Amino acid sequence: MMNRSLIILVLLAFGSALFAQQTFQPRKLSNDNKGIVYKKEITGDLRLQTDGWAIGMTFGQLKTYDRTQFIYGGIGELRHPREVWTNDFSARKRYIFGKQNNLYVLRAGWGQKHYLSEKAR
Repeated sequence: MMNRSLIILVLLAFGSALFAQQTFQPRKLSNDNKGIVYKKEITGDLRLQTDGWAIGMTFGQLKTYDRTQFIYGGIGELRHPREVWTNDFSARKRYIFGKQNNLYVLRAGWGQKHYLSEKAR
């Protein structure tokens, strides 16, 4: 009895996974084979790490179809790897044992991205 219900559960899970893999192909609006054309792109990122965090923005400008020139700027914090946070619930206080250093990082970058494959149309 247990094996039969387990087999039914696995088949239902597998069937729903197959249903989730369907793709949707949008219809063409015109007969030309051109994709979406844009000249600028802006992206943002947020990174949570075991020893800190960082946020940043990237501003890019398309030079050709497969080459984008970008500028990146970000700020973040890095904590000492031996730092341990503990809570004292009886006194309602938080303690940081082993606190040595905190480093606030400014990151900047400038470069080019080259796409090796064709972009989606």
